[in-house]
Amino acid sequence: MEQLLFLKEFFRHWKEVGSIAPSSRFLSERLCRQIDFCRAETLVEFGPGLGNITRELLRRMRPDARLIAFEINGNFCRRISEIGDLRLTVHNRSVCSLRDEAFGKADYVVSGIPLTLCSLQTREAVFSSSRSLLREGGVYLQYQFTPAVYPAIKRAFGNVELDFVLANTPPAFIYKSIHYAGDGGCAH
Repeated sequence: MEQLLFLKEFFRHWKEVGSIAPSSRFLSERLCRQIDFCRAETLVEFGPGLGNITRELLRRMRPDARLIAFEINGNFCRRISEIGDLRLTVHNRSVCSLRDEAFGKADYVVSGIPLTLCSLQTREAVFSSSRSLLREGGVYLQYQFTPAVYPAIKRAFGNVELDFVLANTPPAFIYKSIHYAGDGGCAH
């Protein structure tokens, strides 16, 4: 049933969904290995889709941590809201206008937004929103299905570690960047 919903939304909004299949458990697990759940108090997720990564984040999070998800697809948003975990807050809105939101600074931003399908303006807005939401030393994690966004993430954050997950449809790249304040949020 979930695969059918995902396919339906992919064919209706392919530039927003970005993949023909939901994230695999292998991608979810590898992404979560990049997170120090002992210290993570606030996590933000951009574009959670059906919530496969969301569920894995919640499974590993501390009881007092919180996860704030931003999803523009109304059908996906309703599905994620059904998870029913009190640590999860779901917003049906774009991340492009986020700045210093009421929930304070985040320790991690996890993004599944398909950056290669976005306009340059949208991509830069995602990076800008991420930098403004992250605390000093916070981590930006982006998963994509191409290495093409590496230079853009490097320009936005000044540092990038790259990982690859073959066991996903399609195979995925994970980009990890640490946010440093000063010089527009870039490390040198």
